[in-house]
Amino acid sequence: MNTSASTSVSEFGKDSGLVHEAVVTGRKVGASQTFWSRLAHNEDLFRRVVKEVMQMVVATQPFDPVSFIGEKWSLIPEERDLRSARLTEVDFATALWEICLNEGESSITGEEKLTRLKTSGKIRLGSTVFLGLWTDYQARKEDSVLERLFKEQKITYLDFFGDVLLNPHGNRYVLYFFRNDGVWHWISYYLGYDWNADHLSASLACESSVLEPVTS
Repeated sequence: MNTSASTSVSEFGKDSGLVHEAVVTGRKVGASQTFWSRLAHNEDLFRRVVKEVMQMVVATQPFDPVSFIGEKWSLIPEERDLRSARLTEVDFATALWEICLNEGESSITGEEKLTRLKTSGKIRLGSTVFLGLWTDYQARKEDSVLERLFKEQKITYLDFFGDVLLNPHGNRYVLYFFRNDGVWHWISYYLGYDWNADHLSASLACESSVLEPVTS
């Protein structure tokens, strides 16, 4: 009996951390040592797997309201969801779409929606995630995360309550995307207006796996 080979198979993947978790999950769906061996020694195969896994992941981007929107626009620091601001990447396969309407309601104001989102405790995705999506869309168009959200989930609107913007007149806004005539656009929306069931707000569950938080 080749005890060294037997030990090699039984010990494979028993290291700690994410690699071990990946191996354990893989075993549940039939990924044996043969799978991992082929993945480890076939760069093209590894590249295809990475592309499939990462295609819904977006890198966040620093957001400057003055350069992006215009003079005298600013972010309101006390309204920022710092959990979102610390993210460097977001996996939109894990994102949640919030409408925050109670039974019998057809719409609520943006200010009321902001209050309900805060009460929920979920991570309100903000301006850095918004800009990451926009940058991804500009670079990848048909292969972008926004386009995949449309093709796979029929999403045509998405807003970002993790940051509240102040315009030059002192009015409060949030950023949002909408899709029209096959193209995505962005705009800011006044929190005094009504939000209805078509207005989806991007968030993450508190326990959601967030990639690489920024360390100060």
